[in-house]
Amino acid sequence: MKLTFENKEVNLPDFLIVGAAKSGTTSMYYHLESSRNVLFPREKESHFFTFYNNPPNFQSPSYLPTIVSNLEEYAGDLSKVKNNQKIGDASTSYLYKHEIAIKNIKKIYGEKAKDIKIVIILRNPVERAWSQYWHNRKNFNEDLKFLEAIDEETVKRRLTNNWSFYYNYLDFGFYTKQIESYQEYFNDVKIYLQEDLKNSPQELINDLSSFIGIPNFKIDTNRIYNPSGVPKNNIFGKLWEINVNAQSLKKVKKVLPQRIRKYFSNKIMERALVRQELDLDTKKKLIEFYSSEIDSLYDLLQRDEIKNWKNA
Repeated sequence: MKLTFENKEVNLPDFLIVGAAKSGTTSMYYHLESSRNVLFPREKESHFFTFYNNPPNFQSPSYLPTIVSNLEEYAGDLSKVKNNQKIGDASTSYLYKHEIAIKNIKKIYGEKAKDIKIVIILRNPVERAWSQYWHNRKNFNEDLKFLEAIDEETVKRRLTNNWSFYYNYLDFGFYTKQIESYQEYFNDVKIYLQEDLKNSPQELINDLSSFIGIPNFKIDTNRIYNPSGVPKNNIFGKLWEINVNAQSLKKVKKVLPQRIRKYFSNKIMERALVRQELDLDTKKKLIEFYSSEIDSLYDLLQRDEIKNWKNA
C-alpha cells in the first residue's frame, strides 16, 4: 500500500507473513512469489519491522545476514509494484519479537496499520524447536547436541554473549501471547497450522489468496522448501556443504539473482538432507514442557489438531 512517512511517499506491504519459524512460512513465500499478483522485497526474512533503524550485531555463527533495517532500502525493493499486485513480506521474527515488530509497524504505517493483513502459520512446538535446531545444524551453525543446546544455562550464556535469539530454540514455541498481540492490534489476522499446508496445500493457498485479495493460482505441491536435517553422505550432501561453506561461491552468489540462487539451493536441499528423528524420551519431556501452552492455544483457536500435539 502507498503511504507517507516522514514526508516520504513509499510503497509498503499490504500483508505480512509473520511466522512461526520452521512452520511453513518459506513454502507460503515461494508459492505466493510464483503468482504475478504478489511482490515481495528482494530478500525473504528482511526482518525490517524487527530491526527498523536498529540493526543487530550478532556474534553467533548464524547472524541473520538478510536483515534490512533501512526504510529507503526496504521500500526501494517495492517501488516497482504494479496496480494488480499486492505487496507482502515474510519474516519469522515478527511473531517471536511481536512487541517491537508491532510497535514499528504502527509507527511507520500510522492509521493505515489497521489495513495490514496478518498471516500466521503454526507448528507443533516440539517439532518446531527440533527443526529449528537442525536448521542451524544443516548450515553448520550449531555444534552442540540438542539437549546441550536447549539447556537453560547454555541459552542464557549465548544470549548474554549476543548470539541471535534464533538459538533460543524452545522459547519460540509459546504462541498464544504472540497471537493475541496481533489480534489486539490488527483487524485481519489469518491463522493456519502446518497440518493445513501438508494436507491441503492448494486449498490453503486458495484461501490465503482470497484473504490477501488476489486471484487463485495453481501451485507446485511436489516441492519441498527449506527442509531441516543432516547432509547425506552422497553427492548432493557434498554439494550442499560446498554451497554453504565455499568462499569461492560468495562472489557468484552476489551476482546471481536471489530467485535463481534459491531455486538451485532448494533443489540441492531436497536431495541432500535426511530428516533426523527426536528420541521418544526427549519428546515426552518437551510435550510436558509445552503442555500448558498447548492447552492455552487450543482454547484460543479451537483447532482439534492442536490436541494431537500432546501425543508422543
